[in-house]
Amino acid sequence: MAGGKGPPMKAAGKPPSEWPGTSWGGASPERLVSTLFRDATEGVLVVDAGGKVLAANHAAGAMLGMEAARLIGRTECEFLFHCPSRDECPLVAGTGKSRNPDRTFEHVIEDAKGARTIFVSCHHLPPSLECQAAGMVLMRDISSQKATERALIELANRDPLTGLYNRRYFDAFLRDALGTGKPVSLLMIDVDMFKAYNDTHGHRQGDRALTAIARLLVGKTRLRDAVVRYGGEEFAIILPGTGSERACRVAEKLRRAVEAGGKGAADQRAEAGGKVAADQRAEGGEDIALPTISIGVSASRVGEKPNDLIERADRALYAAKREGRNCVRAIAS
Repeated sequence: MAGGKGPPMKAAGKPPSEWPGTSWGGASPERLVSTLFRDATEGVLVVDAGGKVLAANHAAGAMLGMEAARLIGRTECEFLFHCPSRDECPLVAGTGKSRNPDRTFEHVIEDAKGARTIFVSCHHLPPSLECQAAGMVLMRDISSQKATERALIELANRDPLTGLYNRRYFDAFLRDALGTGKPVSLLMIDVDMFKAYNDTHGHRQGDRALTAIARLLVGKTRLRDAVVRYGGEEFAIILPGTGSERACRVAEKLRRAVEAGGKGAADQRAEAGGKVAADQRAEGGEDIALPTISIGVSASRVGEKPNDLIERADRALYAAKREGRNCVRAIAS
């Protein structure tokens, strides 16, 4: 429209053919508006003051998993808002105190097609329309957009070399875990003599060793645990719902697993009948000898902040390094 302006407000309540200053290019305005409503890619519901659906287009039916005609006469509370009563429905367009403001929200629909995210925009229609219609719901499927957002967030939280979570994720996970008030244990892990390992075998094999150790750590912990590349040759593992005693057992299991992977290809093949476990191989299946690891363990205290738990785990790790490496040390909670 010229100048970017829509129909004047005084046109509200009039049929499209009577909108001043509007050119329809010779087409029937009522038919054009009807076609736009029917074929719009956004789902559209028109409701009365009680939230009952008066009209629905094809897109709305497709998004809600039923033919548009079957939506007529139902209330949007039944399939969008899941409100216990119409009085609590955000779109009930009553008068006075019962009238609610326009709102937008995201609604997840799960059906035979899987889970889809729908962006819902609810609007009240002006009383000047003087008709039964009192509100309108616009719906847009944003599932692809949400999937892209999740993928980008996951990418931002991952270490590109090992595929483990990174420090950014670690900080958020630990804060949330401590916020539950349940026990949390932290393992701080350092690869022993890693500079010497790199000097001897080269940085490329050093990267392979870090990746192999990362796979071992993930394979020996629970899905609910957070295994993180903390930085350089340091790893960290957050164990939610875990006290000090069990955390020490987990740490020792991990230490032994990495130690077993560091015996050298010849010894491994001899002990395994000529085969080497997949976890003890570098990316691409090449057999490599792994350096050992030292682990410091700390368990949370009531009301403790993340930095305090990290500091104790670090002190425990330093103790393990001082006492000969390739061992587990803990600081009592």
